[in-house]
Amino acid sequence: MDKQNYPKIDEQEQKQNQEEALPQAPGINVNEPKYELIVRNESQNTETSYLLEDGKEISVGADLECSIPVDDDYISAKHFLLKVQEEGIEVTDNNSRNSLFRKLEGSTIIQQGDTLKAGTTTFIVQERVDGQ
Repeated sequence: MDKQNYPKIDEQEQKQNQEEALPQAPGINVNEPKYELIVRNESQNTETSYLLEDGKEISVGADLECSIPVDDDYISAKHFLLKVQEEGIEVTDNNSRNSLFRKLEGSTIIQQGDTLKAGTTTFIVQERVDGQ
């Protein structure tokens, strides 16, 4: 039997080639946000969902420059801040004129499933419902 001279491939290159050959499922990214914020405005009968990115500060308020703008006459321009952390979601009232469900002193950690209320709007933090 004739021996063919094939170029030798090192283990790292072989592993990289195998990984590239694996099929990629569309739309799946392990770094995608785990939580979402459901915003329900009772006076307008609307519900909108926003992804909460880990470690990113998210502003919520009536100002259109906020990460999550809310159309509610009782919500301040920059009403509160959210930040997803390992121990939960940090909520900080931004000295809003009407507060949240209760006046927060500094910041408070909430967990998925917790509800916040401001004006005629309800905010619900939950794990993403699309299973990712």
